[in-house]
Amino acid sequence: MEEAIPGCMPNTWRDTKVAKLVSKMSILYPQLLAQEGLNDRAVPAYRQALLNTWDPSEETLAALQKEFAILLLYGGVDASSSAPSPPDSRDGGYVPKNNTEEAVLLLLLLLRRNILSKGVFDHSVLDHLAFALSVCGQSGVLAHQYEELLPGTLARTDRWYNLALCYRGAGQDDLALNLLRKSLSPAERPNDVASLLLAANLCAARKEYAMEGVGYAKRALELMSPELLYMKSRALHILGVATGTQARVASSDSERGKLHHEAIEALQEAAALESEDPRIVFDLGLEYAMQRQLSRALDCAKRFLDISSGAWVEGWRFFALLLTAQERNSEAELVLEAALEESCPWEQGRLLQTRAKIQMAAGERLRAVHTYQQLLVLVQTSNQSFSFQAWNWQKNKAGRVEEVEVWQDLANLYTELKQWRDAEKCLEKAQELKTYSTVTWCAMGKLHEAQGQPEEALASYKNAVAVDATDVDSKVRLGALLRERGGKHSLPVARSYLAEALQAEPTHEEAWLQMGLLHKAHGHTQEAIDCFEAAVKLEQSSPVVPFSSILPALSW
Repeated sequence: MEEAIPGCMPNTWRDTKVAKLVSKMSILYPQLLAQEGLNDRAVPAYRQALLNTWDPSEETLAALQKEFAILLLYGGVDASSSAPSPPDSRDGGYVPKNNTEEAVLLLLLLLRRNILSKGVFDHSVLDHLAFALSVCGQSGVLAHQYEELLPGTLARTDRWYNLALCYRGAGQDDLALNLLRKSLSPAERPNDVASLLLAANLCAARKEYAMEGVGYAKRALELMSPELLYMKSRALHILGVATGTQARVASSDSERGKLHHEAIEALQEAAALESEDPRIVFDLGLEYAMQRQLSRALDCAKRFLDISSGAWVEGWRFFALLLTAQERNSEAELVLEAALEESCPWEQGRLLQTRAKIQMAAGERLRAVHTYQQLLVLVQTSNQSFSFQAWNWQKNKAGRVEEVEVWQDLANLYTELKQWRDAEKCLEKAQELKTYSTVTWCAMGKLHEAQGQPEEALASYKNAVAVDATDVDSKVRLGALLRERGGKHSLPVARSYLAEALQAEPTHEEAWLQMGLLHKAHGHTQEAIDCFEAAVKLEQSSPVVPFSSILPALSW
């Protein structure tokens, strides 16, 4: 019929049985093909039905679009090769590149029709669109669709929860957390377990919100009904990570020890409930590592790699750092080499950075320079690439390396090599990329120290602390320089800086060393011995990169 009447249906046929029969045939044909499992033939048939000129009703057109979108998303057929490009593409029209793009376009049209119509809202369209956009990594676009829904389409707490999920996926954690706080207020839905767990997850790995996250996780556990017990392991996992983070900002040693113990207990219980969950195993190992229980941490790292089949590069990096903490640097480098061979280029940033640190620790500084050059090329290439893999790598919090970090590390490396001019150039590059950076100011201070310029070094370290009052390395170096200067005014200030550094990071071996030297200068022999013993013990179990630099698997 289409070949016989290529233009359109004659007006005289509009209400005839022939017109209704042809229209029904064009709709039933792709549906029959899909029911028979002939998806490769159903795809072009659906396209033909949507493009035909037989004027189907709005309801029929919407049903066809929805069926076709579902087939594209879940049918398991490559729709991009199922039919030639539509005629409009020759005129500059947009042609979807794959199934997901085509399904998203259809679902967006359906959603717009749903919003504008006065009928019953079809929530399944929004569900399918959420899946499609999540697969594409377009959480921000999905958030925009939720924002455009008319009032009354969704309960506002449901809208806030879904928006929080979208913002979480888009990396806007603060926005997501603020929405969940509104949703969990006493006037709204304070006992919603899913919202409590999501809020706790957002807080768990952030020091400033860790206590709030512990509160959310405990409330979720208290409110968990029997039908929600499958979520108990997730709640315990979040509670363990949040408690461990809270321990790192505790004000006293006794409180810190108590919180560390609670974190281990929660993670062990979560692991007992879900022994095959690699993320729980990883975070349990990370908590052991923070407490310097290296043999248990190593067992967890091996278990993680076994369960996950080595799919996450963060697991290989953690394993390598544990080996360096046991002074097995050569084995650690072999582990990283194996991981680099098995991973794609966009996943290699942290692996290359860690390998360079190991080479520096082994005194192989020229090899480290070469590794950093490789890393710099990778980072700059990813910043200029428009591929999905590069974009996904840039969004990966755990594996992403910023270009400014590479220049900062290179500056420290050239400082050790006494190549002052190269170090200065690297610091200039770092400042161009990030003007106010604590790490850059700290690296500048180390350069001035190496050049024998203590006053300039002091000024740089003070600038670093001014930018970030919690920076431990700068406080330790300030304490060391003020101790070396001596005098009744400098020594108390040095002690204050070192005490603050140790309170923030009790496993910082250099801070203990400098505190010991300070006690020795005051004639406090026993206190000095205790500090030196702590420094030696920590040095023997310290990785080349602090374990605190590793993000919990909960945040991946």
